Amino acid sequence: MGFWGTYIVARANQPLTGLPALRQSAANASWHWQGPDRWRAVQVDRGPAGWDSPTLPHAWDGLLTGLMQQTGHPVLAAVIKHSEGAQLLGRSPVAGHWGGWLMADGITWRSLPADGPAQSWDENGEQHAEDPAEYQRRRQAALDRLYTAAGPPGSAAAPSALAWAREAGLTPDPAAVTTALDAKGVFAEDVLFQLLAALGLPDLPIGYHN
Repeated sequence: MGFWGTYIVARANQPLTGLPALRQSAANASWHWQGPDRWRAVQVDRGPAGWDSPTLPHAWDGLLTGLMQQTGHPVLAAVIKHSEGAQLLGRSPVAGHWGGWLMADGITWRSLPADGPAQSWDENGEQHAEDPAEYQRRRQAALDRLYTAAGPPGSAAAPSALAWAREAGLTPDPAAVTTALDAKGVFAEDVLFQLLAALGLPDLPIGYHN
């Protein structure tokens, strides 16, 4: 079983869990990082205090907006599910909200209709299977709704990610950002840290932190 929790990155004068927006999550914080120019990161196991994992990532929405307001700087979070993939949540004062996915195929299936064509039985007890083409249509429609609401998968989110980084005062590498957003790996955490390095975060240690 992989990691299920959230990495949050922002620029602040104090540890992120010391700010009002994240104070309630301090008990679940298992790793902190402080880098140059007041950049900080925190790993929070599970969700915000009082929330269960199934409510993620929506449980973070208000907290991230509050954190952005309290720091006065852009904020980026990655909600990781079982290390199989991550949903990106970006917040910035000028560009506003944006979203994206890392290794989307590993986690978006959880929001799709039943895994495979539906089965039904008529009044005579005979089994009928949904037409595979109809199932694929339903599956694609569900994916389209998910990506429209939460952000596109892979490098389609690159323009938003680059705008976020530049507003945050970073110097991103556009080609490396595109590569990271399309990357596959064993652990979504490793792909996330690859993306953060491409966005220009200085000296952020790469890897998963227990």
